[in-house]
Amino acid sequence: FTARAALGADPQVVMRIIGLFTQRYMMPHKMLAEQRGDEMDILVEVDGVSDHLARILCGKMEQMVAVLAADWRQVGSVQLEPIMEGASATQFVSL
Repeated sequence: FTARAALGADPQVVMRIIGLFTQRYMMPHKMLAEQRGDEMDILVEVDGVSDHLARILCGKMEQMVAVLAADWRQVGSVQLEPIMEGASATQFVSL
């Protein structure tokens, strides 16, 4: 399971996203946060997450105040790449 969220650059929202996983005793095995101006992208990879739980976690991320968008995939390793030149939004790219 890989989750990605586009955030307003608020340091508290990163910890809130991590908290979604720790509240369920889940340990992310990979995390990446990248700030781009006034926005930030965060990527979290966790093993053993069902599609149902992935939808719940993504929905909870989207409900957070500073989260602009959230998405998830059941894939292996991914990297963040801009969707379009100069844009702050990102998309998943499978490796």
